[in-house]
Amino acid sequence: MTAITQYKILNWKFVNLKLRPSEANYDKEEQEVILKDLLNMNLKHYDAVLRYREGMEKLLSQFIFAHLGNSALSLSIAMALAAKSENLVFSAYCSDWISRPESFKRSLRLLMQHANKPFILTGFKTAKLSVVTFTSVIFQ
Repeated sequence: MTAITQYKILNWKFVNLKLRPSEANYDKEEQEVILKDLLNMNLKHYDAVLRYREGMEKLLSQFIFAHLGNSALSLSIAMALAAKSENLVFSAYCSDWISRPESFKRSLRLLMQHANKPFILTGFKTAKLSVVTFTSVIFQ
C-alpha cells in the first residue's frame, strides 16, 4: 500500500510541476533553476519508489505460485501498484514542460520511458504474470 500511495503522490507532483504564482516575477534563469530542482527532487522520489517496487516484485514473485489460491489480495495490491505506476507517464506529460528548456524535456522523456516499463511478477523466475495476463486469467 505504501508504494501505491507514493505513486499517487508522484502523480500529483508531476501534474503540478510548475512555478508558484509568487515565482512568476523571477527572471527566466531563476525560474528554470527552480523547475529543474523540482524535477530532480521528483526524479529522486521516483527512483526511491522504483527501488521499493522492485523489492515488492521480488517478494511477491516468491509467493505467487505457492499461494495462488490465497494470494488474491497480494495480486490486487500488485495490480493497483501497476496501474498507479502507469499513470505516472500521463502525469509527467501534464506537467508544465512545453516552454521548458531541452534539458528539462530530456529528463522528463527519460522518466516517461522508464515509467512505461510494465509491472510484471515472476513466479519462481519462470512464469511471468502481467496486468494483462492476470486479468485474462481472472475473467476466464
